[in-house]
Parts: sequence; C-alpha cells; structure tokens
Amino acid sequence: MNRLREARFKAKKTQVQIALLTGIPQPKISFIENGFWNCSEEEEIRISNALGFERSWVFPRRDSKLEKS
Repeated sequence: MNRLREARFKAKKTQVQIALLTGIPQPKISFIENGFWNCSEEEEIRISNALGFERSWVFPRRDSKLEKS
C-alpha cells in the first residue's frame, strides 16, 4: 500500500472528500494514489494538508545519491 492511500485511510477520508478539500478532481486523486500520475509540488502540499500529514511522509522522495548509482 502506498503512503497516500495509507494516509487517506488513517485520516478516514474518501477520495471524494480529498477532492472536495483540495480542488483536485477525484479521478486525478485516484490516478495519483495508484501511481499513474505524478502530482505537482502544490498538489502534494494541498493533499497532505487535507489529510493532516507531513508532505514528506505522504510523498517520500528518493535520495538523489541513490538514484545516481
């Protein structure tokens, strides 16, 4: 399970509720959650705030040093 889905379940929110709170269409929330769409930094912030989690936890980044290996 990815972090976005886990955070959404922990926050007890549906994709529709997140869409209403963020202004991001529900289908896009679904695509992001299922790994079919990368969201912008602004969208990451809006989603994380709506869920009440730190952005860095919901959308973890890979260490750039590891990506170069």
